[in-house]
Amino acid sequence: MINNTINKPKYHKGGMIALKYGVLCFVVFMAILPLLKSESLIYLFFMIFLFFATFPINAILMTLAFIGGLYYFGTIAEKDLRKKANLLNASSSFSFSVDILIWFVAYLSFLLFGHPDFSADQLEINYVREHYFIALIVTLLSILVTGVLTTFTFGLLIVYRIKANLKE
Repeated sequence: MINNTINKPKYHKGGMIALKYGVLCFVVFMAILPLLKSESLIYLFFMIFLFFATFPINAILMTLAFIGGLYYFGTIAEKDLRKKANLLNASSSFSFSVDILIWFVAYLSFLLFGHPDFSADQLEINYVREHYFIALIVTLLSILVTGVLTTFTFGLLIVYRIKANLKE
């Protein structure tokens, strides 16, 4: 019997590497952040718990976007590296793609779901819904800043690890 299947390269390794190193970089960054502010890790865990308790839908959507974005754009970075793309170009493409996904999921989730405790008679009406254009500008600036920073730090590390895995 003749096997008519075409052997296409599987790109899931790049996604798994990006997921592993992306989550690791996030955990390390979040662990170092309170130390820079002279605060304890307990404060960090409390703030994460408070975010999930206050904005449960938003937090779940952002977490899923982060995990899915790392995996999906890691596979795309692997495809680019197999086509002999420059390491810095692959890093910037990977970093900006993940950041765009995460920030727009954050923007849209806060726009749609907002804060569950705000009411119309309070002085602190849901800021994102009332000032969606300003929130969009802040989102775009956040994409720019985090995209540039992660291109030369975490994104470069992740893409480098994907490229190193291609040589094996």
